[in-house]
Amino acid sequence: MAPAPSLVIAQEGDDLHPVAVAARLAGMLPNGRLEVLPPGGMRVVAEGDHAFRIEAAGPREKRRVDLSTAISAGLPDRPAAELRARSALPGTSAVEADQMAAWPTSRAQLVSDLGALPLVVLGVTEQPRGAETLTALQIELTGLSTRSVRRVVQGATHESLVARREHALAVVAAIRAVVADDLESLPDPILPVGTPRPGGRAAAG
Repeated sequence: MAPAPSLVIAQEGDDLHPVAVAARLAGMLPNGRLEVLPPGGMRVVAEGDHAFRIEAAGPREKRRVDLSTAISAGLPDRPAAELRARSALPGTSAVEADQMAAWPTSRAQLVSDLGALPLVVLGVTEQPRGAETLTALQIELTGLSTRSVRRVVQGATHESLVARREHALAVVAAIRAVVADDLESLPDPILPVGTPRPGGRAAAG
């Protein structure tokens, strides 16, 4: 019999319901799922001496920490199934929790000056949450090098840059431009392969 599903709820910016701890707990449960609410998005309401309910305290927006579906979209059936199966294993959320916990240390180790090394910062048009913040951070990254460009991949999400062939090819093109030291060869914006360009011609791979 399959283990019963378990829901673990956390809230960003909440010391009583920390995301890192909730992610670790979800990873320990055989069939655990983690839901992360935005700051101020959750409150516990007492219902008698031994009962309570959890409800949204603000906008009913929530973020599910489950990237397997988004990342596997566009992959062939077998690799997609393998990725989803791996993501469902106990411990996957614990790894995500370790990554979150290590972020302050990792951030402190970031290089602040790349000199004149070529740098390409890729952005996407589809950012359902935090778009303004993410765009600002990407623009800030271009300041790491005196020879940098930022390009936006039309129709892409952050996950589809990995999962969908037509968007991943934009990443390949960016890497080749850096290796060849030819940043100006990258179009702006980057249109996925097969996307009609103005004038009727399709973008080439």
